[in-house]
Amino acid sequence: MIDLLTIDRPDEAACARLAELYNLRQYSDRHGRVNPNDPRYVTGGVHFSRNGAWFAEQLARSGAVLLAAQRDREIIGYSMFFTELDAFPPFADDMRWMAGIEGVDRLAYSYLTTVHPDFCLDGVAWQLVSRRRELCAAAGVTAIGTEVFVRPQVNVASIALHHKQVREFGAVDTGRTAIHELEIPAAGGTPARTVRIEYVQFLSPCHDGTKAIVDEESGEPKLVKAA
Repeated sequence: MIDLLTIDRPDEAACARLAELYNLRQYSDRHGRVNPNDPRYVTGGVHFSRNGAWFAEQLARSGAVLLAAQRDREIIGYSMFFTELDAFPPFADDMRWMAGIEGVDRLAYSYLTTVHPDFCLDGVAWQLVSRRRELCAAAGVTAIGTEVFVRPQVNVASIALHHKQVREFGAVDTGRTAIHELEIPAAGGTPARTVRIEYVQFLSPCHDGTKAIVDEESGEPKLVKAA
């Protein structure tokens, strides 16, 4: 049986587990280490390794929420999100524009939803996303902004999860793409290079009776009453 629960200020062991799952789900070298200088990153994804201290720092922010999926008291997946705009972490700066979208009274930012590979086909990610929506609605949030890593490596699983939110919750692809450029230093005979990373941004309403659309005339997203 899988239990969902929010964890307030997770301890060192829990944060270490969050980092373990995060790194497990990223591209890694043949030893299982996250390695941004791996040659595969030229055509694959570029991610940073995270440690437990990093997660502890982010979860100490005001409005930070950790929703964990546990089996036999072990964390096998989680969703980490932020419900207070003024306390969004710096890496959410590209999402702040969503707070000005018509119909969005309060915006949450979801940084990450990840599940251990052994449970990816058990619907755990959807349970986390659904419960995240409920928690945000209870906190007075009207919409959640999320990003999908699409280039240079398409995140197929995340895209599928987001499109299910389009069908089930009335979410929408805003049509905007956040672009980051990462400078990769020379290492192991590989020359220094710049990798362009792109994230598609989605907006998902938190309440039944509303949906997100992109206005045909202005091309801008907004929240409207569901038909």
